Amino acid sequence: MIHPLEWRVNKEGVPYKYPWLLFPQGGEKGTRYNLYDPLTNLTHSIGIPESEECEVRFSNKGWLLLTKPPTSIFFFEPFTRTRIQVPDLWQMEAVDGFWFSGTPTSPNWKIFGIRHLQQRVINVWYLGQGDNNWIKITVHSATFPHPSFTNPVSDGNSLYYLRENGSVIRFELFTDDEGDTHIGWHIECSASRYFGKSRQRFLIWYEEELIWVFVDQGRGTHVVKLDKRVGQWVPLNRLEKEITYLSQTTSGSTRKGTEHKKHSSNVHVS
Repeated sequence: MIHPLEWRVNKEGVPYKYPWLLFPQGGEKGTRYNLYDPLTNLTHSIGIPESEECEVRFSNKGWLLLTKPPTSIFFFEPFTRTRIQVPDLWQMEAVDGFWFSGTPTSPNWKIFGIRHLQQRVINVWYLGQGDNNWIKITVHSATFPHPSFTNPVSDGNSLYYLRENGSVIRFELFTDDEGDTHIGWHIECSASRYFGKSRQRFLIWYEEELIWVFVDQGRGTHVVKLDKRVGQWVPLNRLEKEITYLSQTTSGSTRKGTEHKKHSSNVHVS
């Protein structure tokens, strides 16, 4: 998902503010991509030769995070062709999900990566603006179930990662007395009765709430939110005023505006 730099203006003079969907033509890695506009139902084509042999791992505010074997990782803005390289990361192909804050042109951006090493062990990588090396920690816990293989999400302070059984791990950055950065964690939510057999699970942070969307085989799509008071998931009947975007690399929701009234009352793009 990416935001084009300049939005076309509709007949009412209101600029579109919704993300487009970016996906490779033919469903395979390459340098030609499609851009799908969910409001006009139009698909555009764009060439990104810089993405050859690369994989798009996350997107935020118009920027993509790409990795290229064996160790290269960089930010890329496809409309201006701006590329910003970051320090190499070993074992990046094994990382299950990436997340980055802000844009690489903003102050104090940071990148997280999470890898499920084995059932009770996960690795977490962190890189902040100005860092020359990645910080890596290994977390051991007998309570860790299998991962959901989706990207982490953030509330601006903490990072949340969804596990296969519906439990959620919250990670926090903290600095010690010597100025070194460390990563703390704890289980935010235990296993849930809502999880099904499908691996199609998507975690979203939207309007101060943690939302989990999952596709249960034979039972349709379900939406639940985390009630932090009791540490449990509770069902939502619908996201009536939102457009929800679901992907294994980046998921999110945005509220529909007046320019969307002439389209479907509840659009769900996946």
